[in-house]
Amino acid sequence: MAGKKVFTHGQLNSLFYSSERKFNSIAEQIRYAENHLGKNAKTDEMPWADPKNGSTFELFTSSGLSLSEEEFEQLCDGIPVDLDEMARMNSTDTITESDGISATGERKCSLFRHLNSLVAEEHEHTFFEFCYVWKGACVQFTDGYFRDIQEGGFIITPPGMRHRVRVNTKDAVVFNILISKEMFRNILFETLAADHSLARYLRRVLTDGDAKKPYVYHFDAQSEPSRITLRKIIMAVVVEYYQGGNNPLIVNGFISHIFGTIMSVDDKMHFDNDYFIDMLDYINGHYTDVTLNAMAEKFGYSEAYLSRLIKQ
Repeated sequence: MAGKKVFTHGQLNSLFYSSERKFNSIAEQIRYAENHLGKNAKTDEMPWADPKNGSTFELFTSSGLSLSEEEFEQLCDGIPVDLDEMARMNSTDTITESDGISATGERKCSLFRHLNSLVAEEHEHTFFEFCYVWKGACVQFTDGYFRDIQEGGFIITPPGMRHRVRVNTKDAVVFNILISKEMFRNILFETLAADHSLARYLRRVLTDGDAKKPYVYHFDAQSEPSRITLRKIIMAVVVEYYQGGNNPLIVNGFISHIFGTIMSVDDKMHFDNDYFIDMLDYINGHYTDVTLNAMAEKFGYSEAYLSRLIKQ
């Protein structure tokens, strides 16, 4: 990392949240960090190499985790942020796979922690973005709608959909996994064949190029075991990516496991998800004056049935 302007999430969050200055762009934030952190750039390895933490394979076992969630979150504050890379990625409103995933095309996915204090700027990309909220919440804005993603939930943004994401709290932990279309077609092909609302969504996007809306998912109380399993996988892939060997085969395996876990959950809470997403978007876009009667008339349901569906 020598010669690069690399700081940690903890450094940047502390700097931006302690500042009374209002930032209007990412470029402004980068200049502010360079001026105020100066030579305190982080150029050593992340402090994750404690042998007691074990390998990623030891992290993901039926007997439990080698790291507690609190230890993991503290270590996440040490994840590096390359300001030069951040500036390059935000120099265009269309981020390509060579910008966001791999300049050489050798890797089919990448991972980063969303900088909580980052000024949200609208953009789109040529790949899928899997945004997982480990702690706290985030909000995605697109086409006049906002989607609030709470802890444990995730949102998948398809290629070509313009959006921006905001994380409001200093202690939130949000991860973005960037996945190429090729990875879904060639590595996650079993995912696409599943009879699940997510699989139907991915097939439609890949086949028709339909990028009108994202896919939002929140686990219900009956899916608690799968929610816990997903957290363990997220922890393992983050540790492998930043502390381990960042082996593409291992990372790909964990990401396959992420989608397998999601699709093992009964889809009843996402019944006809393609259509229900439209209803949620309508509620978000008309939250000041929405009525059950107006929704029932728009979507062709009786008020009684629609009420039961929304309660689910």
